[in-house]
Order: sequence, then structure tokens, then C-alpha cells
Amino acid sequence: MCGRFTLTATLDEVKQALEADILKTEQIDPNYNIAPSMEVLVLISDGSRKRLGSLTWGFTPLWIGGKRLINARAESLYSKPTFKKAVKTRRCLIPATGFYEWKNTEDGKKPYFIYHKSNELLAFAGLWQKEVDDSWSCTIVTTEASKDMEGLHHRMPLFLEGEARKEWLDPQQEDVRHLLVPPPPSDRLTMYPISTRVNRPRENDADLLKPAAD
Repeated sequence: MCGRFTLTATLDEVKQALEADILKTEQIDPNYNIAPSMEVLVLISDGSRKRLGSLTWGFTPLWIGGKRLINARAESLYSKPTFKKAVKTRRCLIPATGFYEWKNTEDGKKPYFIYHKSNELLAFAGLWQKEVDDSWSCTIVTTEASKDMEGLHHRMPLFLEGEARKEWLDPQQEDVRHLLVPPPPSDRLTMYPISTRVNRPRENDADLLKPAAD
């Protein structure tokens, strides 16, 4: 799954990396601990222009009283009622500079920070929708973990690169099942353990990214 991530790049860096045409937000502050229900930066395309703005992280499910759905499993997007319409025409990219995952150990869960080995911006596959209260929300698509994550967790956010980003954003292309596959084994990602301070969403500073002491 993906329950926390970071975005510490500048708005201009995100705009250039994702080739955004329109900015619906004036600035962003570095965020070292993005948690569910927070506003997140999202890129959406209408087929001709790509807009970069903010949405709330977490779909409200179709049934009343359900918890916000912060993740959507790639394997069931085309079958689950909550996602099957969105995956055809309401796809987005969610920029991140890294994400957190927790490893089960004999001493409890230990958090790790995962990021691109070359410090490149990651673009998570996402879906968006309009809520019943007229607000806008998004969810992050997850897939089976790649070899990069082996031994840490069996799930990870699906991040896209190159032409796959353009295909994912194209609202005219309803069938993108070929993109919903685990990333190939690679050396793209690297990771290290960090402090359990990250467990608390209110903790949000650069020291969260310091390697944990042995």
C-alpha cells in the first residue's frame, strides 16, 4: 500500500518534470509527511492541456459510512464499482519525491524512506473524482512490489515513467490495463530506515529523512 509520501520539490521543478501547461496553485511548501485526507498536488489532462492543482487524498466510497479509500489495487480497478469508471476517464498523476513503508521486524514495525536512486521525481498513477459535497479527491494506485522492494513490503505505489505517463493521462484511452503491472526489476529505487517519528502525521520536517541511528 501507500500511506505516506513526500513532495519536497519546488512547484517549478514539478511543472517541468510533468510538463504541466496550467498551474491551478500558486505555490507549494515542502511536505515531508503527506498523510491521508491532506491536500496533494495532482496532474490532470483534458486531452489537450495538463493542469496541476490540489485534491484531497482519499476517495469517499460509494457506500455510506465507509472510510476514505487512499489506495486502489491495480488488479481490480476495472471490476470494483468505486473505481471502474474512474480508471477509464478520470486518471491523474501524483508527484512525489519519495514514500514511506514499514517493515515487520521482531522489534516491531520499522519505517523506511524509499526514493528514486537518481533523485528524480516520481509520478504515482492515481484516479480522481468529484465528491457528493462538490469537493474533489484522489486515490493512489498500488501494485505488487518490484524487486526493489523485496523484503520490505509486498505492495507499492504504481509509478509511471516516460510515455506511460502520457498514456495514463490520455482521457481518450479507456483501456490502460497494460500499464497496471508491477515495475520491472531494476535499480531505480533505493531506501534506508528512518525514525519512528514519521508515524505521527503532525511531524513534518526535513529531519524525518535522516537515517535512523543503529
